[in-house]
Amino acid sequence: MTVLKFPLQKKDIPETQKADMILFKIVENNKYLFLFEGKFRAYIVDKSTIKNDEIELLRAKLFEVIPSDKYIICKGW
Repeated sequence: MTVLKFPLQKKDIPETQKADMILFKIVENNKYLFLFEGKFRAYIVDKSTIKNDEIELLRAKLFEVIPSDKYIICKGW
């Protein structure tokens, strides 16, 4: 898995990664966002590298591109 830290820079994304990512599912807990491209591939985003107001914007954008039943927020995990 790849851990992404914000602010995200082009060098942080592997060369083999396509420019477009189709998200299968998103799981969010207190510390991380797990962006699943499929059942077996995910990017881990360390939420501590994102400012509080930016995490709300990111969450809103993600809700635009993925159905709400595929965005799972885990409390206390």
